[in-house]
Amino acid sequence: MDKSLQVKCDDVIMCVRNGSKKLVGKTALIPNNMAMTTWGAFMMIIRSKLNDTYIFHYLNSQMFFSQVFKDTGTATINQITKGILNECKLPLPPETARKQISKMLSSFDVKIQNAEMCLTTLVELKKALLQQLFI
Repeated sequence: MDKSLQVKCDDVIMCVRNGSKKLVGKTALIPNNMAMTTWGAFMMIIRSKLNDTYIFHYLNSQMFFSQVFKDTGTATINQITKGILNECKLPLPPETARKQISKMLSSFDVKIQNAEMCLTTLVELKKALLQQLFI
């Protein structure tokens, strides 16, 4: 495997081309337990020396999406190019502010994930109860 294509902890992987415009720009933060993992076509790795999740959160913001898709119409190919990314303006506060922002947004992500798991559990419990009640 080409080592230059291997993901590293805190890389951000982004879908940059897809038939569905809704999927273009979707990102995932690479955790530290993904050794020997790579990416392929229609994906891009965004790697930063900032060593925090600030860029990941920015890439999921409305500000980022408004910059990326500002000139797209219905006839364009659903893609984000390196050139488009290079034109994006990234607000870069001091490191302490970036870390505070990242920490707060990451804590929201954890709470959202917990709420989604709870909702899934409740939906499954309801289905099981309905099955038992109406056999």
